[in-house]
Amino acid sequence: MGRITDDPGADDLAHLDESFERDSTEPRTPFEKFISQPVHDLSPPKVVSVGPGTPLSQAIELMQKNHIGALVIVEGGKLAGIFTERDFLMRAAGHKAPPVDRPVSDFMTRSPECLTDQDPIAYALNKMCVGGYRHVPIVDKDGRPIGIVSMREIVEHLTDVFPRAILNLPPVPGKAFQGIDGG
Repeated sequence: MGRITDDPGADDLAHLDESFERDSTEPRTPFEKFISQPVHDLSPPKVVSVGPGTPLSQAIELMQKNHIGALVIVEGGKLAGIFTERDFLMRAAGHKAPPVDRPVSDFMTRSPECLTDQDPIAYALNKMCVGGYRHVPIVDKDGRPIGIVSMREIVEHLTDVFPRAILNLPPVPGKAFQGIDGG
């Protein structure tokens, strides 16, 4: 019988923990193989970073120019925070006149959760699901940012690993495409 817990997904996590503890020669399901791959297999993009004193307007412009949803904030060469689209919406966008001249450090998430490039994809998924994040910084052993993994990279990699299973799904019966106007 499984453990008694308040978390309905705890048994699934216990199974996942067991799969990581198994001998690496033991066969695994394709999904277990996928989530046990290190995050560097996702080829996370290089970090786009700014200092904590960077004006909010410049940080937003940099995000738009690079088509990214998050900036890493670096101080003294080490990860100090992360500034995401959500940070902007929740902390800055509600002002009558957005405080574009204030430093990005006023709006960033300080000391964000992070991973190393050798951590399994499962850890990134766990942090994203449990913490509600869409981006997790990747740091080296000294805490210097070397990349950032986003939910988008995970989904794109998942599609690469399981292309037939994902890309060839039949349309859902009874669900027709609705245009912008709902018709």
